[in-house]
Amino acid sequence: MCLQRISRKILYLFLFFLFTIFLIPNQSKGNQDILSSQISKYFFKINNFTSKFIQSDSDGIQEGDIYLSNKVKRIKIHYTNPSNIVFVLIDNKAMYYNVDLEEVEYFGTKNSIADIFFNVFYDENFFYSSKILEKENTIEIKKIISINEENKEILIFFEKNPLIIKQIKIRENESYRVMTFINPNFNISFEKNFFSIANPLLN
Repeated sequence: MCLQRISRKILYLFLFFLFTIFLIPNQSKGNQDILSSQISKYFFKINNFTSKFIQSDSDGIQEGDIYLSNKVKRIKIHYTNPSNIVFVLIDNKAMYYNVDLEEVEYFGTKNSIADIFFNVFYDENFFYSSKILEKENTIEIKKIISINEENKEILIFFEKNPLIIKQIKIRENESYRVMTFINPNFNISFEKNFFSIANPLLN
């Protein structure tokens, strides 16, 4: 009888071990997939979006406004302080416009910080290979991507209920480039050529 009780105890411990190893991770993965789907839908349901932001990096602190539209799949970033600079991003190309210096340049965005920002908002599968941590009032997303054989860590923070993006952090070497969103607005309309990458100096 004693041996039977010991054998049953070992069996119960073994079954509990199997439950812990296989069932709990599967539940966790299921929750991760659900959250990934919710976040992807969050971006794709946005028609128009604008927000003020504060950006901090190794160069200091900058302020401005960011605009995006799912209709045209473009992002416009207007830095207002300390410099007056406009970026317009499309799939793999961008326009840089220094308003004060009246300079315009065009450049490819592949494997760049601009490419990361574009994928956060427009790549439907971007979040599915991410690590997602759900807390009481926030959702934190961590993703590692490789750019030019260098791994970059991306952290994205959302407020819950309702789901609202609050911050994007990109690790560069030993520091972070941080963009914090302030007072996001989803009820806005844009003029027809608001996201144009035509040279503004020729208009």
